[in-house]
Amino acid sequence: EHDRFHEVDQNLAEARAMLPRLMDAVDSPLPTEEILYRFVRATVRYMLRETGFQRALFDISLKDRRVWRQQQDHHQYVGDMLIDFLVARKELPAADEALRYRGRFAMRVVFGVVQTLLLIGPGPY
Repeated sequence: EHDRFHEVDQNLAEARAMLPRLMDAVDSPLPTEEILYRFVRATVRYMLRETGFQRALFDISLKDRRVWRQQQDHHQYVGDMLIDFLVARKELPAADEALRYRGRFAMRVVFGVVQTLLLIGPGPY
């Protein structure tokens, strides 16, 4: 079981290694919407490459829900980075806790939708 949690840590560390690219784009001439689109697309592509990991994570969580704490921490980290990016681009005023909460929630929704699609597949609708 310790190995499984270690695997989760390794996977999240790999995912976090992608995140500085968002902050590197603060001075980009591209519109903010395009930068965010590319960021979300890269995140989803990463998760799609890790479909087996996502399924294993769900399997582990049936026995030990603590595994989701690591995922929730990651969602918060990404949400905070998103808000920091938007503030640095002057798209938002200085971030307060309510704004950070919204950013964290937004990223939790994005990750949750992608995880659901990976587990059960898309449509039909």
